[in-house]
Amino acid sequence: RTKLGPANPDWSIMRPDRCIHGIHAVPTRLTARISRPRCRFSHLSLAALLVLAGHVAWAASPIPAIPTDGTVSAEQIQSAIAAVEAREGLDDETRATVMDLLRNAQAQLQNMKSSQAAAAAFTNSLQTAPVETEKLRQQLNEEAPPAPTTDSLGIDETTPLTDLEQALATKLAEVAATEARLAELESQESTQAERPAKARERINELRSGMDAISASIESAPPPGELAIVTDARKLAAEVKLDARNAELNRLDQEIVSNNVRLELTRAQRDMAARTLASLRREVELLQAGVNAKRQISATQALQETALAELAAADKQPVVRQLAEGNAE
Repeated sequence: RTKLGPANPDWSIMRPDRCIHGIHAVPTRLTARISRPRCRFSHLSLAALLVLAGHVAWAASPIPAIPTDGTVSAEQIQSAIAAVEAREGLDDETRATVMDLLRNAQAQLQNMKSSQAAAAAFTNSLQTAPVETEKLRQQLNEEAPPAPTTDSLGIDETTPLTDLEQALATKLAEVAATEARLAELESQESTQAERPAKARERINELRSGMDAISASIESAPPPGELAIVTDARKLAAEVKLDARNAELNRLDQEIVSNNVRLELTRAQRDMAARTLASLRREVELLQAGVNAKRQISATQALQETALAELAAADKQPVVRQLAEGNAE
């Protein structure tokens, strides 16, 4: 190329000329074939500049980053939601997209905490369930307590009807609660027996989708995506991945502890059945006592009515005269 500078007579006279982005020196007369200098930014498209401007504008993203030693807190996500809601200059579509992603992350975080709590309970049951089962089995293997009687219930002929009715209502409520408890334990036993197979199916389902979630975290953002959307999308994906890992651990602990928990459920079912049988016998005794008292009360009421009618009739003059005539 022709060297620019004072040594070249063709460039001894200079004048400024403007391009879109700056000022360049252009000779007033050209004796050599020199192309007009081009603007150094002319190769950048307007769309690329807009994307760059968008990323700069949202450099201070309110979306929290996932720490290397854990996950974000519920407070951090809630703070990000409040910040996005109050953010100025954000169009409605982008705001809605970011809010949906943050709320999804919020829900996934709650799922993760629930799975962690359940996993801890399953792990703890490996130690506690066998002990509880052994205690219940010892009680069940001992001689059954004697059948209830009126003496054991503390009732006799002198017990007022109102007391018997109150005791009966109380026992009926206990029977209803124990029946519900027994039905619940029977259903729980059936469900627990089927859980290992269903848990393994869920484990396979979770693992099959985790690679895709990891890939979405590592992949570059789509062209034109604002940084705030990218941050929210990756946050939601990372929390979802954490939630799935927590669920996998919960399912593993559920399978490992299933046998000891199932044995405990069966022991609780047998104890509830024994308790229900005893309560039903008590109800029978109380119902018999109430029926007897009501019969006595009804008989007494009839007798009192008859006596009252006789007394009232004796006061009538016609009846009194007939009675005196019969006496003569």
